Amino acid sequence: MKQAIYMFILLTFSTITKSQITQDSCGFERGLYMNNMIKYINNDFAQGVDTNISVLANSQKFHAALNFISQHDINYLVFYDTRGIIVSTNPAYSIYRNNLSNFIDSAKNFYGVRKVAVAGGDTAFFRDVSTQYNQSTNPVFPGKIDVLNLELEFWLPTSIGAASFNSAFTDYINILDFMNMIKNTDPYIDTVEAYLGYFFNAETPTDPQMGYGNTVRQQQRVDSVDNRTDRILLHYYMTDHIWDSSGSANPTDFFGNVRYNERITFLNNNSHQTDIRPIFSSETTSDIGQGTGGGNFLGYWLRDTLGWNIAGNSLYKAEHSFYAGYDSTFNTRLKGFQWFDYTKMPVNCVSGGPVYYPCGTSTGIESAELNEISIYPSPASSTIHIQLGNISQNSEIEFMDVLGRVIYRQSINNINSEIDISGWRKGMYIYKILGVQNPRPISRGKFVVE
Repeated sequence: MKQAIYMFILLTFSTITKSQITQDSCGFERGLYMNNMIKYINNDFAQGVDTNISVLANSQKFHAALNFISQHDINYLVFYDTRGIIVSTNPAYSIYRNNLSNFIDSAKNFYGVRKVAVAGGDTAFFRDVSTQYNQSTNPVFPGKIDVLNLELEFWLPTSIGAASFNSAFTDYINILDFMNMIKNTDPYIDTVEAYLGYFFNAETPTDPQMGYGNTVRQQQRVDSVDNRTDRILLHYYMTDHIWDSSGSANPTDFFGNVRYNERITFLNNNSHQTDIRPIFSSETTSDIGQGTGGGNFLGYWLRDTLGWNIAGNSLYKAEHSFYAGYDSTFNTRLKGFQWFDYTKMPVNCVSGGPVYYPCGTSTGIESAELNEISIYPSPASSTIHIQLGNISQNSEIEFMDVLGRVIYRQSINNINSEIDISGWRKGMYIYKILGVQNPRPISRGKFVVE
């Protein structure tokens, strides 16, 4: 059994350091929390790994997860459930560390993922991620971790076993400081990221010092976190009630969560200008133990099981609707969307295409439904054919690898064109069609070289 698990994927790629990684300012960023990477029998580490449900211990689930990532235009992953396999000294668990590395390596090179993170809540874990995994020399793991993600709900101190709200927040800040130290010493880690819900004690929201009403204290906490992070994942807590039975959504209602607007305002007041991604949840009330009714984040809405007969519910529709009600003064801070989580996403969930950002502007997100263009075949091995739809023949096509690096650019002067790709490395590529007079993309897409 160990051999079968160990040999999921045997690929060798060159190691990528953070100095080589570039961010495509015209790209889209759609992240996904990856749970069930490793699950233990009866949730007990001592009983061993449950190979029926663990992504890193089951070949079918391993490849199904990678295919889901590609099909839903996911290019950023946050891993749960990695502590045991990263810090364990049990030789039997080395196979799962190798499978984690292979999963990351394959996701980056063949399935469109740019960066990956691990979520944790203490300094020891982040230290081990760096020393025992990223910078390990025996063995060397080619699939590197790029981002450290802090998940510690200080606004719910009792739930995390903290003595008080103040002590929970102090621990949170100290861990962020430690993560930044790791970032400065690990050549592969380039981002410190934090998950946030609220900036006040949500267990005693009316407390005059720690509660919701003390905006001065809230702003101080926001500044402390904002100044220590490169990106913040901010939970939106949006439910399916924002749509009516016809499938319509008022953009103001979609972004009508008053507390969310206020949290964004707190963040916007700080000059650090950390990138922000709202978190959408695909949970249903049954997922969180509250029956099967509505009002349950976006789980039933994505499944289209509310009895409304709505066509076209998709990740893109939720993201685009959110942005339609988003205050334009915050555009420069909104850098993508994060979805929670993999195993709660419906299997037949519709991507609807990626969400794009205009190059060098802060005017908002462009629709993925741009001018039609056909590039085929995909996968391709020697030649790709480009067929323009209603796009001007005087255009330019640009190809990027999954890290956002431009690897090829060519003018298009005919309705039908061909490009020789026989020398290109295997993997996924993103293309953009650029107008001669307008540098902004007028069409985008992706294809695979095999």
